Amino acid sequence: AWYPPLMAALIAGAQRITGLPLIEISSQGGLWFNVAALTMLFAAAWRLLGRWGALLCLSSFLYLLGAGLNSYAEVGLSPLIEPISFMLGPWCLALVAMRGILDEKAGAKAWLGAGLAAGICFIGHPSSAMILALTCALLVASRIVKGSGIIRTLNGLTAYAAGFLVLASIVLAPLWLAYGLEARNSGFAWIYEPIALVNVHRSLMGIHPIVLAITVLGIISALKQRGATQLVLLSAFASASILFLWSSVSSEFFLLKRALPIPKLVVPPHHFYYFLKALLCFFFAQGALALGIRIRDRLSSAQWAQPFLRQASVILQWRAGAGRVLVGITLALCFLAFGLRWAMAEDVAFNGIARGAKEPGLLNPYRHILGTTSPGEVFLCDDELAFRLIAPAGRKVVATHPLFASPYVDILPRIADRDSLLFLLRDGDTTRFQELALRYGVTRIALKVGEEEAPHAAFGMRPDYTNDTIALYRWPIQSR
Repeated sequence: AWYPPLMAALIAGAQRITGLPLIEISSQGGLWFNVAALTMLFAAAWRLLGRWGALLCLSSFLYLLGAGLNSYAEVGLSPLIEPISFMLGPWCLALVAMRGILDEKAGAKAWLGAGLAAGICFIGHPSSAMILALTCALLVASRIVKGSGIIRTLNGLTAYAAGFLVLASIVLAPLWLAYGLEARNSGFAWIYEPIALVNVHRSLMGIHPIVLAITVLGIISALKQRGATQLVLLSAFASASILFLWSSVSSEFFLLKRALPIPKLVVPPHHFYYFLKALLCFFFAQGALALGIRIRDRLSSAQWAQPFLRQASVILQWRAGAGRVLVGITLALCFLAFGLRWAMAEDVAFNGIARGAKEPGLLNPYRHILGTTSPGEVFLCDDELAFRLIAPAGRKVVATHPLFASPYVDILPRIADRDSLLFLLRDGDTTRFQELALRYGVTRIALKVGEEEAPHAAFGMRPDYTNDTIALYRWPIQSR
């Protein structure tokens, strides 16, 4: 209930439309959701940087700016359903809405639209909306510094905040009432090692030096131009950088149980790093365009290059709008086709979920759980089985890894009780086991074969299902 609901709603909607089982959509539908996000990124880049900028941005997203990280921290096309991957599309469109508020004549509708766009991002992936909120604050400050009417700007900001809060309250209101939004689960402060502050430069160095140089050129070009588009991109980049550093330091101090002289922002840093890398795609396009203009200007003064320039002008400068759209879409689809082929290559290992789903030792127990248990059943098992077997089947567990638990509930007491239950099971202490199992409503037990002694003698149980990997037991205490 603590996780943002938009992605779950979209999956449910896809199930209603297609009639496919939810588990199939959840495990195999990610590529289609992410293609939709990629289409939104392309459309946003076209609005911000033009048709060539859009193609360059798409190219860098698919091929050039990846550094071999996991798909939840790295731009690129993924077959997995991950909210951060899909929400990149709405987030890019929200940047387009942000540009609208820089217009001197921007009315309440433009501000309200930008706020609603940020609110949609919040109910899909709050970290993306945090970047947008800080970006809005920077843009408001820039408007005031430039002499825009303070009253007009503040009225617009009020409309933005109203649109944002109406949608954000869908997530925030229940969490505030129940938990006061206080983070108590230290597992939520997890830091993805390749992008820890001491290692992040290595990830950036994983980008090809020429690509990185063009991207830096794009940032410099944006700083020089400082048009509306460039101001939005630079503000978003500064916001994502600030939040990445803040969350990295907060998470480090939180894990070390040390106090910070500033408010904590215990959000996994890779949430912000992902959008930093996405912005680099836009800056690569900006840099490549600036480089292309410089080369064109140099060649325009050379007599030997004139015939080539005239021919290139005929090819590149279409006058008919339909022609521009047709050629742009064709080139985009060509890039996308190659990107899809790369993403589905057999030698690309995405993460432990994808690898675990292919293990035959887990597939049959998974089917058995689906066919013989209900979603209300509570399983006693270790972290690995909770993550790779029970959670995919949509059943409850006594405790899971802190990373996958609510940040607002202290998971450590549940983990301690789970470990005690497993110990009592091995020790044959039926009385204490039954008391603790009753507290959590345990109805099933899942154990790895070979690692755990079968609890036959002391408990009088026989496996409901067993193979070379997993043994599943039915606990006699009924679910409450």
